[in-house]
Amino acid sequence: MSNSNSNALSRLNIKNNIKNIIFDLDGTLYPLKTLKANMFMAALKNPKRAKLFQKARVLMRDINWDDEKYTNRNKFLQRQAACVNTSVEYLNKYYSDMQKRVFKIKPFVGVKDTLYALKTEGYRLFVYSDFPIENKLKELGVDYYFDSAFTSEDTGFLKPDNRGFLYLKEKTGIECYDTLFVGDDKKKDGGFASSSSIAFSLLGRDWVWMDEKEKSV
Repeated sequence: MSNSNSNALSRLNIKNNIKNIIFDLDGTLYPLKTLKANMFMAALKNPKRAKLFQKARVLMRDINWDDEKYTNRNKFLQRQAACVNTSVEYLNKYYSDMQKRVFKIKPFVGVKDTLYALKTEGYRLFVYSDFPIENKLKELGVDYYFDSAFTSEDTGFLKPDNRGFLYLKEKTGIECYDTLFVGDDKKKDGGFASSSSIAFSLLGRDWVWMDEKEKSV
C-alpha cells in the first residue's frame, strides 16, 4: 500500500482478509437528509400514495417470507403492492415521483478520495441499496469506482434479509469471509451484515470518509 493511501485508509481498520467492500447508498455515500427531502417533495404530489408506499416497505421487512432463496424484482413489486391492497402500477408512480429529484444529491466530503484510494489498492467495490440505483452514482460522480451496483429489490427482499447476500455472491463471486459492508443504519445495514456473516462498519463510528486535510498527507 502506498504511503498516501496507507495514511488515508489505516484508521478504517480494514482487515487483511477483506477484498470486497459493499456500500449502502442513501445516507452512506451522500446525506440521508437529502433523500428525505426529495421523498417529502415526492409525497406532496400524492400523500395517500406516499403513505401506502411507506407502509408497504415496513410490511415487506416484517413479513417472514418462506422462499428458500432470492426471487426477483417483479415478485417484490407484486408483494409490495399486495401488502397494502393496491396495484403495482399505483405504487410505481411514487418511484417515478422520487426520480424527479428537487434537491440535487452531493457526496459526503471525502467520498471520492476514499473510493479512489480503495480502488487504487485493489479492492472490489459494490453498492447495495434498498432503493433503485437509477443514475444516482453518476450524479454523485462516483460511478466509475464501483464494479457493480444492485438494489435489494432485485433480490425480492429488503435489508436486513440475508437472501440478498446469496444474490450478490452469485452475481459477483464474493464470499462472506472476504467481504465488508459499510452503511449508516445499524439495524438494516448492520443486520444485513450480521445475518450474512460478513464484517460491518457503521458510518460515523467505524467508517469516516477521508477529510480535506488527509488528501495532502
